[in-house]
This record gives sequence, C-alpha cells and structure tokens, in this order.
Amino acid sequence: MEKKNVHKNKEGYPDPTAGRAIDRADQPPETVGWYIKTIKTLADIMDLEIVGYIQVRDKKTKRIWQNRKGLDTP
Repeated sequence: MEKKNVHKNKEGYPDPTAGRAIDRADQPPETVGWYIKTIKTLADIMDLEIVGYIQVRDKKTKRIWQNRKGLDTP
C-alpha cells in the first residue's frame, strides 16, 4: 500500500501547496544523486557489491544525504 503524504496547516486542514514545497526542498541536489549512481555503477563494473547505505555529506551545508531507495538499483 502506498503511503499518502498529507501535510496539514496549523488548524489541521490539508495544505498541499506547502506540502509540495517541503517535499521538493527535501530532495537531494542533482550532483548527490549523480555521485551515488556513479559509485554504484563503478562497483558493478569492478564486480563489487555495496552492502550498506551510501552516505554523502555536503561540505557547504554539512547535510548528510543517503540512498534510501534500496541498493539493487544501479
């Protein structure tokens, strides 16, 4: 079953506009996605297997990003 992401305002009413903005702001930068995909591809070329989450820290913001979708997708 798909999880519904419902964002509500202070009064408890649904606020889809704010919800979409929050969801978009929480997405990793394009370079982080590219970097993780490159690491997975390189491991596959070298006949290696990644057995845990890949975590990357942004040096400017100090935010840590990790792949949460599973490790089977290259």
